[in-house]
Amino acid sequence: MAQSLEISPKHISMTGSARLGYSLGSDFGRAFNDTSDLDIFIVDGALFNDLAIDARHFAKRFIDGDAKPSNDTERNYWVWTTDNIEDFIVKKRFIQHSFLPSFDRYPTVQGISRSISRFKQTAQRQSRQYSDRKVSVRVYEDWEAATGQIGGSMVAALARSGFSVTSGPQSG
Repeated sequence: MAQSLEISPKHISMTGSARLGYSLGSDFGRAFNDTSDLDIFIVDGALFNDLAIDARHFAKRFIDGDAKPSNDTERNYWVWTTDNIEDFIVKKRFIQHSFLPSFDRYPTVQGISRSISRFKQTAQRQSRQYSDRKVSVRVYEDWEAATGQIGGSMVAALARSGFSVTSGPQSG
């Protein structure tokens, strides 16, 4: 992925159950298994800025009626994306690749989509067990945004499980 995106491989990593062996999501503790996604994150300011340009371009085209969804599901998803994308760019400082359609007019989204395809092809050659998995990619503006979001997910998962990060298990 790093080569196709022209970024340092040190700026790409995996998170979630594929890295930890168990989920941090609403199904906290579920072991990584045959149906688990591969959650990849990238920390690169330039890539983030380019993806933000694509995101804003898409949102403007959709609001102006120039981007036409092909069905109601896509329309609902695009409405959600358009309503929330600035919050992700400005406050959370990450963009989920799948928030945006992979059309020719969004070159950064397409570049990430191509890198995912190459990643899956490589994974298939090395081990069939990863070839059919969904791969999601988040691009963070910087390491502070990445560690804040990933650390926040860990704290939230622990809290849902009855743990406090400062005092251990909470009594009932």
